Amino acid sequence: MSYALNFDQDFSENLSVNLGLSSFERAPDVVELFMNGPHLATGRFEMGNPNLDTETSNNVDITFNYQKDNMYATFAYYQNSVSNYIYLKDEEHDEDHHDSEGEEEHGGLMHAEFVQEDASLEGYEFEVGSTHQLANGTLDLSFGRDVVEGTLDAGGFIPRMAPSRNFYSASYSESDYTFSAVLKDVADHDNVAEENETMTEGYKMLNLKLVKDYQIGKANLRVAAFANNALDQVARNSTSFVKDAVPLPGRNVGLSFRLTY
Repeated sequence: MSYALNFDQDFSENLSVNLGLSSFERAPDVVELFMNGPHLATGRFEMGNPNLDTETSNNVDITFNYQKDNMYATFAYYQNSVSNYIYLKDEEHDEDHHDSEGEEEHGGLMHAEFVQEDASLEGYEFEVGSTHQLANGTLDLSFGRDVVEGTLDAGGFIPRMAPSRNFYSASYSESDYTFSAVLKDVADHDNVAEENETMTEGYKMLNLKLVKDYQIGKANLRVAAFANNALDQVARNSTSFVKDAVPLPGRNVGLSFRLTY
């Protein structure tokens, strides 16, 4: 049985609170049940488990929203208690037996099996920001942070979790153009599972974008110049199965054009 309940309360014209209670069930999908072969996207030889039970997540979250004049803030905290949490678990390796017959049969791919354990997830996220009139335009500033930790009730961490992240954002807009800059500051991820998961180093990802509109008769031409990963950081996604072999894209600079009538 699944359900979701929400309770809203306004404490003042500036502050409101929302409390959420929910429970959701998820049956294992066909891959989790019956997979038996190589999956090149994960770099693993995956084995399903036909004995998996229904996964049940009991959740509670509370959100505070505040807004006054040109400033706003939001804060959310949540806890999820998951029975029979399903995940892909890498096979533990004995360092003295890397070239086993099993690995040769799997084409050199790491062997992994879908398993389930009771687990808990806990985290929070917040954002604060403000809007300012500057010269002939509007300046928007914001700062945000999100943190989540996933643990198995029997001990250890859920594999491939996201690390804590800070977000810094600034944008300036006038009638026909907008410039924005977003810096994502990602921390080291060292709460790793025991089975072959490696630590992921943090990184700083800066994305820049300038958008300008031109009126051409009855048509509008929008020109956008962008620089993603402007600092050209070597960055790896801790939630990726192939992070050690495939980093995130490096610096990407370009132009785009959109003509509308």
